[in-house]
Amino acid sequence: MRGPAKDVAPVSSILPTDAEAISEDEDVEEEEHEWLLGFVEDPLSPESLLRHRFPSKLGGRPAWLDPLRLPSPAQLAGPDEGSPLSFLLQVYAPVDSNAAAFHRTVFVFIHTDAAKLLQPGGVRALRCQLPLVNEFYGEAPAPEEESHPRRVLQDPTHPDLWDVARAEQGDLPQSTGRSPFIFPEAELVVEEESSASDPEQQERELQRLMKRACIQNTGGGGAGDEDGEDEPGVMEGVEAQITDDQRDFAAFSARIASEPAQCLRYCFEPGARPLWPCRKQTPGEQDIPPCSRCGAPRRFEFQIMPQLLTHLGIDDTREDALDWAMLAVYCCSASCTPSESLASAYLDEFVWVQPPLR
Repeated sequence: MRGPAKDVAPVSSILPTDAEAISEDEDVEEEEHEWLLGFVEDPLSPESLLRHRFPSKLGGRPAWLDPLRLPSPAQLAGPDEGSPLSFLLQVYAPVDSNAAAFHRTVFVFIHTDAAKLLQPGGVRALRCQLPLVNEFYGEAPAPEEESHPRRVLQDPTHPDLWDVARAEQGDLPQSTGRSPFIFPEAELVVEEESSASDPEQQERELQRLMKRACIQNTGGGGAGDEDGEDEPGVMEGVEAQITDDQRDFAAFSARIASEPAQCLRYCFEPGARPLWPCRKQTPGEQDIPPCSRCGAPRRFEFQIMPQLLTHLGIDDTREDALDWAMLAVYCCSASCTPSESLASAYLDEFVWVQPPLR
C-alpha cells in the first residue's frame, strides 16, 4: 500500500473505533469527533486502484474485495428491477478491533436517472470484509512489482456485470463493460479535517454567510458589514431576517469553507452524525433500520457530498441529470460477517438520500 501523496493519507488508512453495537448518542458534541475528508485525485497509475492494493476510489469498475462471492443480481438491481445500478465509489475502511474485518470495503452503487435515485433501491451500499488470513491476499502488502492481483476463476453461473476479473488482467479496455454506465475512474484520498479545531474561524464564516443571506432578503438593511465588526445586537437582527433553510445552509457552508473540494466525509465513531446542508428530509433514529443480518443498530459511517457530482462526467444540463443534496451511508455497528453458506460475501447496508435543494 503506497504512502500518502502531498501529506495526504489514502482512505485505506481509515481505522474506525470499536465496532460494538452502540446506538448513536445525540448528546455527543460534534467537536469531539475526528473527521476525515475525501478528495478526488488522479491515481499514480491504473494498477494502484486494483483490488490487491485495497483502494478507495471513484468510478471505473468495482475493485471487488472478495472476487468470487460477488453481489447477486438482486443486490445490484435498480428500483425498476431492470437495468443494474452503476458503480459509484468504494471506501476501504478496516475495523481494527474486529479480526474478521481486517480488510473491509463499502461499495456504493446508484441509478443514473435522478428520479430513480430518490426511489427505494435507487442507491445501494454493500459491505464486504475479510480476515488477515484469507484465500485471496497475503498477510503482507503486495510488493511493488506485483502490478496485478492473482487471477481468479469465476463461477460462470454467477457472472460479473463489469467483467472485473478480465479487466484487472488487462484483457478488456477500461472503458467497456456491460453495466449501464461507467463513471470516470479516480482515487479517493483523505486528510484530517482541520477546520473543526478552529471554532472561532467557523463562527466568523457563519456570521458572514448569514449576513449575506440577510442582504439578499432585505436589500442590505440591518445586516451590518458582511466582512467587518458589528455593533452589539446586529447578529440577532440578522437571524430574525433569514429563514431556517438559509441558516442551515450557512452553517453547512461555514463548516466546509476551509476545504470546499471535499467529496466525502468519514467518521464511524458512535454518535457521529452527517453534516446536512438542510434539516429537511433528514432521517431520525427510527428511519435507520438495524442490520438485516445480525440485528445490531446501524451507525453512520460516511457521507457523499454533492461536490462529487463534478467528477462524474455527466451532463448537468439535462432535466434528468444525476443530482443529490447528500448521500449518507449507515453500516452495521458490529460489522458482522456473512455466513460462508451465502452465495454473496457482500452485505446490504443502508443509504439515506437527501434530495437536491430547490
